Amino acid sequence: MYFEEAKKKMEEISKMKEFLNSMGMEGGELSLDKPRPCTEEEVKALEEKLGRPLPSSYREFLLWMGKGVGNGDAMRFMCSEDFFIWNWEQEQEMLELAREVLQDDQFPGELPEDAFVFFFHLSYIFCFFRLSEGDDPPVYLWEETCTEFKKTHEHFSDWLLKEIEIHGEGVELYAPSSTEVKGDVSGESEETT
Repeated sequence: MYFEEAKKKMEEISKMKEFLNSMGMEGGELSLDKPRPCTEEEVKALEEKLGRPLPSSYREFLLWMGKGVGNGDAMRFMCSEDFFIWNWEQEQEMLELAREVLQDDQFPGELPEDAFVFFFHLSYIFCFFRLSEGDDPPVYLWEETCTEFKKTHEHFSDWLLKEIEIHGEGVELYAPSSTEVKGDVSGESEETT
């Protein structure tokens, strides 16, 4: 429901990587195939611990790729970040870490009571949404030295699509352009599209 465009983009990137690999070209190490979903029971357990339902978009995300994407030795989608928060213990660790970095940075505010921290990059950037802001809530960002939380996306689904696009750029860098150069006998080139 929320991720049709994101799923389509992941499929395009996976097909591009397969094509590049079939041509003997390096398609990058990023693996966007084989999403590993959470079970309905795992999502319900997280909701029970939270004492409220998750936003529908995040719930759908967990049931699609809540335990990551990729397999084996391939680099997984967003593997260097703490991202796939699908159990209570992980969420509590993320909340505690977020509060610590805000305090260390002398941030003038506090996390909202209903904040759900779902993304952390090292210890200088994190994102959260508020559990009270609807089925596809806005995403807020904190980064080191900022003085307020920034709304980066109107919806979690938009944020995820953008992350997929950013991570897919690594594969797209290897793709041949749509312009081919043909050489003639005189050594001059003619561009065609």
